[in-house]
Amino acid sequence: MNKLIENRDYLINSLYKVIKQRRIEIENTPLDQPLRHDMLTSFITANTPRDINVEKHVDADLLRPMTDKEICGNLLDAMIAGTDTTANMLSFVIYLLEKNPEVKQKLRQEFDSVLGNDLTKPMTLKNTI
Repeated sequence: MNKLIENRDYLINSLYKVIKQRRIEIENTPLDQPLRHDMLTSFITANTPRDINVEKHVDADLLRPMTDKEICGNLLDAMIAGTDTTANMLSFVIYLLEKNPEVKQKLRQEFDSVLGNDLTKPMTLKNTI
C-alpha cells in the first residue's frame, strides 16, 4: 500500500511541477503573442485576460481562474477516465461474449480468417474492413 501512495504522490507532485512551469511560461509570454492550444493552457488561462473563450458565465464563482489543485484534479480525471472506461468496456465485452457463445464463435472465426495461424500478424485497417 505504501508503494501505491508513493506512486500517487509522485504523479500529483509531477503534475504540480508541470502546472507551475506552464504558468511561468504563460506569464512570460506577451499578451499579443499566441499560446499553445492544449488542455493545460486552457485550464490555466480560463477566466483570465488570456482566455480565448468570448462567452463569460454569470456566476461570479465561475469567473475566477482555476487553482492549481483544481487543474491537477481535472488533469487526473482526464488521464484516469480514459483507462478506467476502457477497462470497464473490455470487461463488459468479455462478459457478453461468455454469455453469448454463438457471438463468441463468430468472433473467433473472424480472427482466424484475418490472422490465420500467425497470431503475431499486425492488424491493419484493411484487415478490419
